[in-house]
Amino acid sequence: PTTTIHPITEKFTVTWGTPVGGVYTATLDTSANFGTSDVMVHLLKDLGDGYFEHIPLSEVTVSSNASSVRLQTDSGSIVAASLSALVTGVPSV
Repeated sequence: PTTTIHPITEKFTVTWGTPVGGVYTATLDTSANFGTSDVMVHLLKDLGDGYFEHIPLSEVTVSSNASSVRLQTDSGSIVAASLSALVTGVPSV
């Protein structure tokens, strides 16, 4: 028999670290949620009144491994925004 594993989406708060060489990094610990580096990431900025702006990933470098997602940017406006990351992937077993 074949077992189907359905992807899940988890919401993470994005907290940027001190810039290194003008590049800010945020690391999301996904080890309790996903067991794969094969994830999709969407960034949302809270505009208030229940609206969210979708931040284009063209301004953010996204990399992942089996336990975390790393976001990097040199954009001050992205770093200054209150962002959430929606990460979709296969749940860890």
